[in-house]
Amino acid sequence: MNKGVYSVLFKLGELFKPFIIAPFIIKLFGLSSFADYALVLTVVAVCYPIIDAGVLSYSQRVFYRKTQVGLKKISDLIKVQLSLFPVAMLVFSIVFFMMLDELFVSMMCALYLYSTALTNSFNGFLRARDQFFVLVKLKVFFDLVEILVIIVFLYKNSEFSLLIFGYMAIIKWIYLFIQINCLYRGKLVIFRLKLNTIEVIKFFSSSLILVPIAVIGGLSGNIERFFIEDLLGKEQLGIYVVLLQYVYYLKLVVFPITFTQLPVLSKLYDIEGKEAVKKQINKILIASFVITVGMSVCFWLSRYLIFENLIGIKLDSYRETTLIIFLSAVCVMNINSILMLIMTVFQQLRAYLYVNSIMLFFSVILNLQLLEKYGYMFSALFILLSSSIVLCFSAFKCRKSLMNI
Repeated sequence: MNKGVYSVLFKLGELFKPFIIAPFIIKLFGLSSFADYALVLTVVAVCYPIIDAGVLSYSQRVFYRKTQVGLKKISDLIKVQLSLFPVAMLVFSIVFFMMLDELFVSMMCALYLYSTALTNSFNGFLRARDQFFVLVKLKVFFDLVEILVIIVFLYKNSEFSLLIFGYMAIIKWIYLFIQINCLYRGKLVIFRLKLNTIEVIKFFSSSLILVPIAVIGGLSGNIERFFIEDLLGKEQLGIYVVLLQYVYYLKLVVFPITFTQLPVLSKLYDIEGKEAVKKQINKILIASFVITVGMSVCFWLSRYLIFENLIGIKLDSYRETTLIIFLSAVCVMNINSILMLIMTVFQQLRAYLYVNSIMLFFSVILNLQLLEKYGYMFSALFILLSSSIVLCFSAFKCRKSLMNI
């Protein structure tokens, strides 16, 4: 089985979960409960790069450059991540408590966030070590287990409860233990290996810039959800997230292309030079755009089946217009994601910190001023606008980097 097929299977779990869990929560408990569930996942998505501390991006660079990462270095990096546990639990429990006003539930959500970051890091290491079959097998299996636990837990409760994240955290920790066991081939020597302090400091001093880039980028793309909840109400947030979430999973369609083709670029330059690299990138971009547009058209034609029949949400003209905006934004984002991965390979991501900071600033100001007047469609329009600006910036930086290689 080739790596492209592995990459598709790897992402299947992320596609299954929203198509199963979202309709289940909405039909059983309503849009407001789904909004609570989505907000917790939003915080997890925004904050987990703090725990990851650039480790996942490092493993991606290793994979794309076709080098090998040693088990000793992995143990060094994971030890640092594990040492953050007390501080991370305290800080993120406070963050969730400010949202939820329930201490125990907040601690369970913080535990889920922390375990998610660690399992993502280990997915990167398994990938960097070329253990694709193990990576896919574990990912798909535990995604299915997580779906099953959510359904059983919620079905047995008469009211929706965010305690579900406690059970999901337990699953993540079991997942993490098995990942470690597979990576070290049954020999749990990760804690017996001596920490190389100098190498660890050197790594994190160069990789920590990725943390604010990821966190600020996540905030700029998600902060409108908190404003929608506050200004328009949880039910409107639930509708917004459902529309956004299902469209956003079209971003997964380019993953097999980036997974299989980007490693070719480094070899291509060594053999045929700069012009060959540019031609290959153009092919990747065109293929990604064509696939994204094709899938977007299929999604649009299936909108009533997805939203009205599967989820039970009626599509009026306002919601359909919002869908069109989201579909346009995804086309832009898919092209930009490829350019950003190229920039990751060439370690040219620092400038994104400033771009994302500017987008975050305008997102806060404009959503506060215009959200109540125009509704969540304005937030969708801003996502399209900001994505287009970042795409232009990425194209400029990518072209400049390719001219210098």
